[in-house]
Amino acid sequence: QEGQLECVRLLLEVGAAIDQARQDGATPLIMACFNGHLEVAKLLSSYGASRAATPFGTPEEVATEEGHADLAAWLVASRGWTPLAHLETLTAARALSLLRSGASLHEGERDRKST
Repeated sequence: QEGQLECVRLLLEVGAAIDQARQDGATPLIMACFNGHLEVAKLLSSYGASRAATPFGTPEEVATEEGHADLAAWLVASRGWTPLAHLETLTAARALSLLRSGASLHEGERDRKST
């Protein structure tokens, strides 16, 4: 999984489409959940990967059905997190980029401040 994590990190850093689905509808996050790759799921989430349902179900459903309880629990616990809330997986450059673009730790906070 370590090599996969670094490969995914490199692809995201050069602008890979975070939610690009395969022909069968599986997204990178769904595949990470299917295979039990918690750290990859965290990284994808830190880049804003969609948690919407796919033909396979939601990421939480896939992780649960495949027996990846730790991953399913993390997905539930991290619902509503913004990309900046994933500090443990962010590189310093990514965190700085998010902050410079006005990112907040709390969903909707930026909108409240601008009104």
